[in-house]
Amino acid sequence: MPTTDTDKVLPPYLSYKTFATFIEGLKVGMPARIDRSVMKTLSGANQSWLMGALRYLKLISDDGIPTDRLRQLANSEGADRQKRLQEVARSAYAFLFRDGFHLQTVTPRQLDEAFGNAGPRGDTIRRCVTFFVALAKDAGLPLSPHIQKATRASRATPRRRRINGTPAQGTDIQEQPTKTDAAKPLTELLLDKFPAFDPAWPDEVKTKWFTAFGDLMERTKQKR
Repeated sequence: MPTTDTDKVLPPYLSYKTFATFIEGLKVGMPARIDRSVMKTLSGANQSWLMGALRYLKLISDDGIPTDRLRQLANSEGADRQKRLQEVARSAYAFLFRDGFHLQTVTPRQLDEAFGNAGPRGDTIRRCVTFFVALAKDAGLPLSPHIQKATRASRATPRRRRINGTPAQGTDIQEQPTKTDAAKPLTELLLDKFPAFDPAWPDEVKTKWFTAFGDLMERTKQKR
């Protein structure tokens, strides 16, 4: 996904749960326009990624106006919802439904190559694939057992990609604890688990972060 709303739109690579939760929230009422002001609970990065996902999936126009497809999806349930999701997937990911490409028999590498040809690069390809596989399962689309096996294996071996020794931002996977954790002071262990501050957060979220951080510091002082 792009980091700004005007960049080239790539296949979605945000958390599918974030996308599905947002769509579910539209049941209470469809706004006249989808923009960042209706995503205040999300970080700035996730807001951009979600906007890009909605555009790529043809659920909003370039100006953020909800399409009929989005209205139908938001108000659907059960088998009707699966049908709507299938329509979304087949339209947006047309390159995966072309003649000669079969999701029922495709290998993980073939799927990676197909997404690579669609624009993403590096680790973004894996995240695009992860989003699509989750969407396909939600839509009831048949997938190759090789893809499902690879997805389960990825979940069973959590890791965090690092850049110059620092965990990369935007990754949903968790880092396994190391043997040296036991030797760390309590304060350092707690800070390792505390979410990093994001200047792009809304003011309300920033305030809650500072409050929680202050409370954490006070508690660690009491335990010394």
